[in-house]
Amino acid sequence: MTCTRHRRLLTLSSQVHRLSARVLGPHHPDTLMRMAAVAESLSCAADAKRMLQECLELCESIMGPQHPDTLTVKCNLAKSCRDDDDYDLADALHTECWQVCRERLGDEHPDTIDSLEQVALVALDKTDYVRARTLYDSALQLRRLVHGEKVCPLSQLLLLRDT
Repeated sequence: MTCTRHRRLLTLSSQVHRLSARVLGPHHPDTLMRMAAVAESLSCAADAKRMLQECLELCESIMGPQHPDTLTVKCNLAKSCRDDDDYDLADALHTECWQVCRERLGDEHPDTIDSLEQVALVALDKTDYVRARTLYDSALQLRRLVHGEKVCPLSQLLLLRDT
């Protein structure tokens, strides 16, 4: 996407967020999710991280820490932390998401497996190759249990290439 298109998208997203805040209120779940969308579209990882942290605090206080939208914001914040090289916070956030998914959805749910793979990605970022491999192997085993032997996620191939 060109810089000009990106700036227009950010401007439009910001306008939608402000309109939502005015019409629905600043603490309405739809307004919070629009705020998260604006944060994700920021090109500066530190700015996105700061805005997503604010959004997460509001989501947790309004919708609760285990609400699916709150978990989405938490996962997006973790990804923003990775972009900002804050791997310890990213690890903690992704691990929290994974634990909640395990409790609420079960180990074999696709969202739980995706969360497990995110934890593995952060372990890889932190050059904890043994942990990353263990987590990826667990995720692959779960995917095979759910989908059969033919499953080989791209992330597993990337891990094998990097180790």
